[in-house]
Amino acid sequence: MNVLDLLNDVKKEAVDYVPGGTPLPPIPEGITKCKLDANENQFGPSPKVVEALKGYLDDMYLYPANQITPTRNAIANNLGFEPNNIVMGTGSSSLICAVADLFFNPGDEMVLSTPTYIAYTLLESRYGITPVCVDNKNFASDVHGMLASITPKTKIAVIVNPNNPTGAKVSNEDMRYFMENVPEHVITVVDEAYFEWVDDKEHISMMEYVKAGKNVIVLRTFSKLYGLAGLRLGYAVTTPEIQQHLVKLEFNYGANRLVLQGAQIAIKDEEYIAASINNNTVGRNYISNALKSFGFDIVESSASFVYFNPHRDTQKFILDLNQYGVIIRGFGPTYVRVSIGRPEQNEQFVKAVEAILAKK
Repeated sequence: MNVLDLLNDVKKEAVDYVPGGTPLPPIPEGITKCKLDANENQFGPSPKVVEALKGYLDDMYLYPANQITPTRNAIANNLGFEPNNIVMGTGSSSLICAVADLFFNPGDEMVLSTPTYIAYTLLESRYGITPVCVDNKNFASDVHGMLASITPKTKIAVIVNPNNPTGAKVSNEDMRYFMENVPEHVITVVDEAYFEWVDDKEHISMMEYVKAGKNVIVLRTFSKLYGLAGLRLGYAVTTPEIQQHLVKLEFNYGANRLVLQGAQIAIKDEEYIAASINNNTVGRNYISNALKSFGFDIVESSASFVYFNPHRDTQKFILDLNQYGVIIRGFGPTYVRVSIGRPEQNEQFVKAVEAILAKK
């Protein structure tokens, strides 16, 4: 019998998730590789985390059981919540799947505004659900259009804010309108993976609706601000009613021992956090202004990347950049996305674009 015949009927049609920039293209010999394709925090993790983890390496043979509760407590305390509001996973992507595992039945509907983070669009093929897609408004989620698209079959509504891959954010007013008008039978997932990068002191998290008892799950990650993408830790903030079921899908020990210990240190390193945010804000402004000066159309970003239209074949543009060591990501025939790097990486990207334009 063919293995395909033994698969779960829905999973037979599952589509692979392809991470940004893999496989990496060849870089000419002697040129420094500048990887700005996957929104990794090129500023690097907190030196305090790096130093502390060296001392934990001898403990890698131990299961992480005794680190789960302290880390959950640390995250809860940092945010002003209780431990029974927190669920952890190996990156926020694992929690997206955990939420889908918990709530979706084949035939359910999921409302979202696109384009957005690809992990959500893949849920259709993995869970047999029907995505109801609304076009983005000004490159951010059209929450009013989403509300109008909700039906009795809708199980989950997804808002990525700031949005990925565009970097645009929904206003506080519109987010609150959505949360106060979404029907009770809908679980709202608000993906705030890029929340800490927002350069707007008035921008609010939807965690306030967790405290209000709404059926909302707010996703965050240690992969962006904290520079721990390689160790994998994400977390969800939700109501105790949802948490008690979602926590069962942490799959026994869940995240690894090193990242659990590192996370407890990372969230307390205020000097590192401030420096990392400053590096991103300065770099984002530098790249945005440069792209505007080249005549490219950019989306004003509130995240750790800039989404722009280079007005030329995107695949050729990406390959041309590769010849200067620069790696970015394309999104169809019109737009590309460059992640914010260290100052020297941002400069390498800008100079590479200048060189490409000079050849025309």
